[in-house]
Amino acid sequence: MLIADQIEDMKKNGTYKEPKKNPLSSMVCRTGFAEPSPGDVVYLVDADVFAYRAAATCDGKLYRVKYKRINADGTRSNVGYTTRYKKDMDAYCVAEGIENPNKITTVFKPEPESYAIHNVAMALESMYNNITDVTTYTGNAVFELYLTGATNFRKEVNPSYKEKRKEEHKPVHLNACKQYLVDKFGAMSVDRLEADDVLAIRNKQLNELGVANVIVSVDKDLLQIPGVHYNPVKDELLSVTEWQARYNFWKQVLMGDVTDGIYGISGVGPKTAEKILASRSSDLEEAFFIASLLAYLKDVEKNIPQEMAGYLTPKDKYDLALAALTNVARQVHLLRDPKEVWEPPTTQGEMISNAMQTILKEAPENGAVQEQV
Repeated sequence: MLIADQIEDMKKNGTYKEPKKNPLSSMVCRTGFAEPSPGDVVYLVDADVFAYRAAATCDGKLYRVKYKRINADGTRSNVGYTTRYKKDMDAYCVAEGIENPNKITTVFKPEPESYAIHNVAMALESMYNNITDVTTYTGNAVFELYLTGATNFRKEVNPSYKEKRKEEHKPVHLNACKQYLVDKFGAMSVDRLEADDVLAIRNKQLNELGVANVIVSVDKDLLQIPGVHYNPVKDELLSVTEWQARYNFWKQVLMGDVTDGIYGISGVGPKTAEKILASRSSDLEEAFFIASLLAYLKDVEKNIPQEMAGYLTPKDKYDLALAALTNVARQVHLLRDPKEVWEPPTTQGEMISNAMQTILKEAPENGAVQEQV
């Protein structure tokens, strides 16, 4: 969709805001990890979001279907239909009785690269306008933009991490949009880390320095970081407490993230994960850990081949469940330090004996795991 068309649509649905005069000339950006000045309010921007959305808008994605139609006289005609919108294609297929989804193909007719670059600038302008309106900070607004690095440490934990995404179409102008953000706004990336990790690391650094900061992203994974968050798509500002951040992390540990190739407990979605975490009387880290480990233990019990079940002791099952939980947690956990490796609470202090005793009590020798209420 062309920029002019977007603006017209926004005016029709009442979401368009007149741009401020030369807003981007007032938007102070600097290369990440710079020493903050007194009175700074640092906006930590997930620049991947802006690059991808701007490029995708100009990809010219079209849905096309070709099929043979039987005419009233019994003859057959070759028919084709092309549309920009999936919902229109679905409605057309229903009307024409086309039930085979394989008949639908996608084609791309990208608009010029300059359109994508313009989209990035317009998106940053919109974000700048909105975020300065909804936040009440009185300091010097400084923006730091971060992009995902070339490699990813999660591949070392799980070689299949985001493997499916290689098969997905990437917007034609994605790299150009990223380079524009680097050249014009000082966006930076850190090798082996995703933008999410860098934002989490920088957030921790600024907090330790007592510098106010806001995380700007649409990614739900960042909600495991306590602090102020701004969603530029929803134009929504929210505050995440320490408890909410911890809860969001353990919820993700239970569910995994199938789209990234991270497989948690089979059949566990948001509602089931919430029930599992609510099964404990305490919201301390140990309680969340035990609830999650017990759920993984149940999953191990359910998936053990029958011929092996009699040979595994409760300790064996505990070890399998802990290994599975740790593998998922290391992938969904956002780093607070570039060299950090997530470790389960069992490795800290005397928690290992406490957790072990709790789990073994709830996992009798006969394998009938009982959930504590």
